[in-house]
Amino acid sequence: EFRVSYKMEKDFAVTTPFVWQLVKDDAWMNTRKLFRSMNRVQFSHPDYPILADLSIVKSSMRKREDREKMIHHLTIQQAEVFRRPVPWLKGAHRRVCVTRIDVARCFTGKARGRGFNRGKQDPSVGAIRRGLNFQEQWDYALKLDPKFVMITAWNEWIAGLTHSMQSSWVQCDGFNEEFSRDIEPMRGGFGDNFYYQAVANIRRYKGVPEIPKATVAKSIDIDGSFAQWGDVGPEYGGRFGNTIPRDHDGFGRAPKSRVINPQPDFEGNGTTWRGQEGQRYTNTTGRNGFIVMKVCRDEENLYFYARTEKPITPATDQNWMMLFIRTGNPTHHDWNGYDYVVNRVSPGE
Repeated sequence: EFRVSYKMEKDFAVTTPFVWQLVKDDAWMNTRKLFRSMNRVQFSHPDYPILADLSIVKSSMRKREDREKMIHHLTIQQAEVFRRPVPWLKGAHRRVCVTRIDVARCFTGKARGRGFNRGKQDPSVGAIRRGLNFQEQWDYALKLDPKFVMITAWNEWIAGLTHSMQSSWVQCDGFNEEFSRDIEPMRGGFGDNFYYQAVANIRRYKGVPEIPKATVAKSIDIDGSFAQWGDVGPEYGGRFGNTIPRDHDGFGRAPKSRVINPQPDFEGNGTTWRGQEGQRYTNTTGRNGFIVMKVCRDEENLYFYARTEKPITPATDQNWMMLFIRTGNPTHHDWNGYDYVVNRVSPGE
């Protein structure tokens, strides 16, 4: 089936009177609607002044008793627009969005936090920091095995004031530890739990090479040639440029005052901020950028090999080349998961 239509489209701002009547006082959330998702592709030809827009459209579900009529729903999630495949794709799922949580409705009491799972909110610290809501969505995505998985969001840890349909201003996106849209590591709280949860699920989705096995035991002459390490594996590789100095202005320097547009839109656009410039972030402590590391052992010793991007700095530097070691006994993981540290006191001291 191939259809062609010619239509004129016009965009309306949320402050347009008839649009505002639809969204004010939470009316939008309480009104049943039809939804559709469009994937539009545009074609052009250098010899012809015509653009061809082709769209793949997924719409709300149709009634069983009357396939010409669609079913109205309150939310696009209820309409299952993103879950249902395009018919002519023969059931193949193309894209799945894995989002952190729904915090846009914190002021209504209907938002879903990090602990939301099995259809209800679990406000316990354990549920929040284990990312039950995030994992439930990942499990569904892995079950569908789509061509693409999009994760949202990474660093929306902000406590911004947002114009809403119900009140003048509300806090959104970074309300608290439970209701925030990001998975960026934080100091305290859930730490880097969500980062590593994302890493683990990405590996399940994309697949990873088989974990290499350690080579046979071997003794290393510390004063001998580095050629001794040629047949030692596995080799752990690092990225170049990890020690680049940081020197950049920070964002959002207090104190600031807000100047509000008489009719800002839902996202607060039309609002300007005036105030002082904030601090400048400077960090030049990065020194030895590791690009290759290896480890081997014999009956009595462990040997470690490290190759750096640039010549190694003097051992007299403060906090120079500390090596943290984690063993297989979890009862000994006393400091951030590690059991031992080498060079805790600088060799120069």
